[in-house]
Amino acid sequence: MRLQTLCAVALAFVTALTCVNSLSFTLRNGEETCLSQEVIRGEYVSGDYWVEPEGRVVAVSVRDPLGATVYHKRNAFEGSFAYTASDNGEYKACFSNTVDHEGPKTIKFRFLTGTEAKPKNVATKKNLRPLEVQVRHLEEIVTGIRRDEGWLSRRQEEMRELNASTASQVLWFNIVAIFILVSTGLLQIWYLKRYFRAKKLVVD
Repeated sequence: MRLQTLCAVALAFVTALTCVNSLSFTLRNGEETCLSQEVIRGEYVSGDYWVEPEGRVVAVSVRDPLGATVYHKRNAFEGSFAYTASDNGEYKACFSNTVDHEGPKTIKFRFLTGTEAKPKNVATKKNLRPLEVQVRHLEEIVTGIRRDEGWLSRRQEEMRELNASTASQVLWFNIVAIFILVSTGLLQIWYLKRYFRAKKLVVD
């Protein structure tokens, strides 16, 4: 009973996260709006959208972190896309209201990543009891969390290396700057002494 309650709480939490990824926005004539999502390489990504009022169309494109187009549809009133991320970084979905001049349009868009983005296996669900399905789903979520933690650890390590490199460069820059300032000061003193001696303003 406790395990079933835990599963229900976890699934409710995941459902809440999924709802956060559902967006609605308005496009005016000639306007383009792009939405981005940070995705880890190997992570499954999916999205679906539809346009309101019914029958209106927009241009839709999805680009990977390198700028390559992974999905494009020019006259779209609804649709969906799914793929596996080939690189780490931001995947950008752009909606453009430049296809016609029918006035403002409302876009409903849902962008999912990881376990929630994967299609549900109906055949598997038929062979498993409800509790087993929930446990299997939780296992997939845990696997995704571990993958995310590994990616975050790598990012933190990269940031530490970058900070260490930057600190070293700043230290050497300060040393060089101090050396230049001291050298310039000594050179000015030497020049002034020579000038005053030449003018016989000072006596050794």
